[in-house]
Amino acid sequence: MAEQDGKLETGAVAGGGNISSGLQERLHERERICAELTRLIGRDDPAAPEDFAALRQQYEQAPELPPEYAEILDKQFAEATAAFENWWRQAESRRARREEARAELEQLLGELSRLATADRMLPVRRQFERLESDWRKASADAGSDLEAQQAAFQELQSKVRAALEREEVAAKAAFEQLQQLSSELETLVAAPDCEGLKERKSALDAAHAALLGELNLEEKRVRELEAHFHELARKGSSRLAQHFQELDLARWESFTVKQDLLKELETLAAAEDRELPAVAKKFRLLREKWWKLGAVPREKQPEINPRFRELSEALKRRVDAYYEALHAEQRSAAAAKTALCEQAEALMSKTEWNATAEALKALQQEWKKLRHAGRELDDALYARFRAACNHFFEARNQYFERRNRECAAVAEVKAGLCAEAEALTPGPEAGRRARELRQRFQAAGSAGRQEPELYRRFNAALDQVFNARRNELSANAARFRELLAELKTLELSDPATAEKRARPLRRELGALNALPREQVAALEREEEQVWRDFEDRLAAARTSGARDRFARWRPLARELAAIWDLVREDRDEEAQARLAALNDEDYAPFPALMKFLQQLRAGDRTRLERSVNVAREEHERILRELEKATGHSAVNDLAAELTAAIAGNFGFSGNPVAPVVDKGRLLEEYLATGPLDAAGLEESCRRFEAAWSGE
Repeated sequence: MAEQDGKLETGAVAGGGNISSGLQERLHERERICAELTRLIGRDDPAAPEDFAALRQQYEQAPELPPEYAEILDKQFAEATAAFENWWRQAESRRARREEARAELEQLLGELSRLATADRMLPVRRQFERLESDWRKASADAGSDLEAQQAAFQELQSKVRAALEREEVAAKAAFEQLQQLSSELETLVAAPDCEGLKERKSALDAAHAALLGELNLEEKRVRELEAHFHELARKGSSRLAQHFQELDLARWESFTVKQDLLKELETLAAAEDRELPAVAKKFRLLREKWWKLGAVPREKQPEINPRFRELSEALKRRVDAYYEALHAEQRSAAAAKTALCEQAEALMSKTEWNATAEALKALQQEWKKLRHAGRELDDALYARFRAACNHFFEARNQYFERRNRECAAVAEVKAGLCAEAEALTPGPEAGRRARELRQRFQAAGSAGRQEPELYRRFNAALDQVFNARRNELSANAARFRELLAELKTLELSDPATAEKRARPLRRELGALNALPREQVAALEREEEQVWRDFEDRLAAARTSGARDRFARWRPLARELAAIWDLVREDRDEEAQARLAALNDEDYAPFPALMKFLQQLRAGDRTRLERSVNVAREEHERILRELEKATGHSAVNDLAAELTAAIAGNFGFSGNPVAPVVDKGRLLEEYLATGPLDAAGLEESCRRFEAAWSGE
């Protein structure tokens, strides 16, 4: 019989005659059952417990073994049984937490649905913000497959937010609109010309009158703004009257100038087709001058306006027809050039170098035969066509250059890898680095004639690395024992300093996961016991100093909880009186209480409620952990069974077993929490004291 890492190796002696074939069959049967039981772990299937029970029955009914074999296999079976039971309980716990979170999401969705039907949203803003916060927390625990709930919540959330924004905007809208009207009228009155004033004054007066019906005319700022608007309206009316007088004089001047423009337009209308590009430019400038001059006297309009319109329309039709024909030619050329671009882009990534080059050259010759497609478009198309051609020809040049250098480059890379392998020194990273170099060596490709010599050189260097690894394992085992010896003798007069020193010891022990196989089991058991002893001694040292702090903390927290109750009941005067009597020096040793005292003085109820909610969650977490640790709650029965089941800690992972819960640490965490309301604080303290003394 041979034993390695706590497992039987029956094959090694099967031919030696020491184990009969019947005994081998019984051993293999029990090993098979242990292996199948191990494979059940991680299978989230309702039938897993039934398969587990069937395997347990098979093991119990299996033929008996000699004691020296039964002891090893029974230990393997017990370890696999404990691992499966531990995993299954955790899976059931996760499913229960997920179902609770999903139920809470349904409740929150209902609350938000009712909230969305309120007449006004501003009074329920805080309730809405609380729902958003609770939803985020519950969603984190509910798992996946929540698309429908998330979509429904977001839809209601968007509806409520939109209603809040509308109410805020509506509260300011009326007065802001009145200000905007006054500002616009003031701008129009001060403008150099009166066109905007003529177009908008009537509409502004009407809008102003409509807004006054929605405002409180007794309000001072409204009266002042109304008087300001009326003064601006008076100035605007005066300016418009003066403007119309000046406009009448300007119309006679426009009539004289427009007569000259009409004669010039008649000359342009008689031009030949070949002159149309220049005529179009002059025609555009002439029309701009015509419209800038403005109207002529009413009695003179029939004399020149119809003639100008007749000549303009006829000339515009000629110019439009000319440019339409020109644009049609450019569109045809653009379509042809776009097609050539697409053909070139389809060819630019091909690797049939000679045939593709000839095809692109033919496209270039065809490009030269096409007409211009317009300045901007033609430039863009040419840049696109040229980029596709350049892409192919540059890739072709690079390919032929790269092919000539390829074998030499691979040989150079592999020579460098050989040098790196030869430079490796023994250490924790040597094995990993050697495997990485091997992967790179294999992926580098062939080095041609130099490949056999490089391969021999590379393997010789790696053999030296792996031989050094065996020596490293022995050194790691010696260091492992040195660290355990230091942890056993660690001074605990100052728990914080001791715990700080223990952390690097834990990290270094965890890092020493490369150990001789035959020593792993013994080192694992020794490490497990040393850590358990250390945690017990640390917990005792921490607990003794924390009890006195609890006696000082409790009355201070009670006073703050009582003041918080007064604030919640809107009895602010009583709260402020009691706050004034408090001494900051009493609260300074407890930062959480000091922070809550400052928040009470600031009077921000939202932050106070948030602090109390956070404190309530912390209280509940600490109480549950303490109750489980001391066996004061029903939950601890299951935890105790689980702890007992996995006490063997089979399967060395390089990290020590999780220590028993430290009551002293829990007490310190409890003293670092903020207060609750008075009733909640008393219940929390009662549970804490009951759990503390329940062991």
